[in-house]
Amino acid sequence: MGFIFLSICTVIVCVALIAITMVQNSKKEDEGNTLGNLGVHVLMGVQQTNNFLTGATWILMSLLLMICLGFHHVTKDKGGDFVSPNLEMLKQQVEKEKTDLETKESNDVSKNYSEKESTK
Repeated sequence: MGFIFLSICTVIVCVALIAITMVQNSKKEDEGNTLGNLGVHVLMGVQQTNNFLTGATWILMSLLLMICLGFHHVTKDKGGDFVSPNLEMLKQQVEKEKTDLETKESNDVSKNYSEKESTK
């Protein structure tokens, strides 16, 4: 439930962040920008609009950071339940090789011991 809610919030915040970024004036005032001439500047004035849009950008970026931390918190608890099938297969392979190696070593030791006994 929390994961779905955070996913929806992420999409909303990202779309709003993109829209606000598109409306802002670029550093080159003479060229204009893509959506900057939609009348936002006429309603509030250029300086107030820039201050509002800059503040809104910072707020949305902060919200996006909080959502990312929320994702970490939500998925942190579920991390112990998930086990990769590849990881399980690898663990089984390592255990098998470890057992094979121990068996080989014990056979070598007993073989060396019996050879020493037979030479005496």
